[in-house]
Amino acid sequence: RTSVRTVTAETGQWSVRTTDGVSPLVAAAVVCTPPAPRSLGLLSAGGVALGRLAAALEALRFDPCLALLASFDGPLRLPAPGGVQLAEGPVTWLGDNHAKGASAAPALTVHAGAEWSAAHFDAADADITAELLATVAGWTGGAHVLQTRVRRWRHSRPTGSYPQRCAVVDGPAGPLVLAGDAFGEAKVEGAVRSGLAAAARIAGQEA
Repeated sequence: RTSVRTVTAETGQWSVRTTDGVSPLVAAAVVCTPPAPRSLGLLSAGGVALGRLAAALEALRFDPCLALLASFDGPLRLPAPGGVQLAEGPVTWLGDNHAKGASAAPALTVHAGAEWSAAHFDAADADITAELLATVAGWTGGAHVLQTRVRRWRHSRPTGSYPQRCAVVDGPAGPLVLAGDAFGEAKVEGAVRSGLAAAARIAGQEA
């Protein structure tokens, strides 16, 4: 895993520069799937001309999400198949990672809602952890917490969308295609359809 610093259009190719000091990666085409503000930053830093697309990307808005991962010394009480969605309160979703086969031991992932996440985004990890664990205590079955980790996603959920399933920037040899859950439709289903549309455009087909 490495981080990308810039994406640049150069003679006959795209050039992707990373933060690990490795020589630039080159390609005839690129798919860019970070949240729109981060994609815009990468392309702007590389001097890629976006024209009207830049304004469309800048207009996209995202809700934040605070996420908590906690491991326990005993089984949890989430109903099968191991996920719960909540309509009210600070938590919108929680999942039993062991029940889903993602963890060998009891572990819980908790997603806070947009409003609560925005209000607590800069709070200390300990305070976030304490409030979220208190909220989901009814699903932990009295098991004791072993470890916790807080993740902050500033651009978690798009509140609007780009009208098409992907956006194309013409390059020196081939396209750079922007895709993700802010293009066409939200959530996992939208992200999948956007990725398929991006692949079709790179293959020279209409999405």
